[in-house]
Amino acid sequence: MLILYDLDDTLYSRTEQLPDDYGENELEAITPFPGVVDLLRQKRMVHVLVTRGETVLQQKKLAVLGLTPLFDRVFICPRDEDKKQCFREALQKFPKKDAWVIGNRLDSEIRYGKELGLKTIYLRHGKYSSYVPRDAFEVPEYEADSFEDVVRILRENGA
Repeated sequence: MLILYDLDDTLYSRTEQLPDDYGENELEAITPFPGVVDLLRQKRMVHVLVTRGETVLQQKKLAVLGLTPLFDRVFICPRDEDKKQCFREALQKFPKKDAWVIGNRLDSEIRYGKELGLKTIYLRHGKYSSYVPRDAFEVPEYEADSFEDVVRILRENGA
């Protein structure tokens, strides 16, 4: 099983733990959602992070969260639109019949995952939690209100 993850408001609460104008100094107190570390330690799955943002800040978040060594590959994109190409690259590098995308944005992670024929889990968290799907590509297979729900969904589907 291949799982493609978003970072902010998917693996930790960016909205609740950081101010809008945060810098490197504010990153020291962030913590992952319950269940994140345990899921990423599952060796029978391939774990790939695809996140958008400034490379130095995103890498520091991963380090502070203690997640860096738990990913098989990390992609950091300058724009949300670049995530789809990163998903393609991950699928080429780790070809799996069972591939999933987990994210908190219907208009990027979920859309790109569905366009590529992947299974999707929308984590309804953060500033995009009230977003409404514009079309069928933004309707996820599953919705979760917490990361623990994400873990439950994956387990129910063979993870």
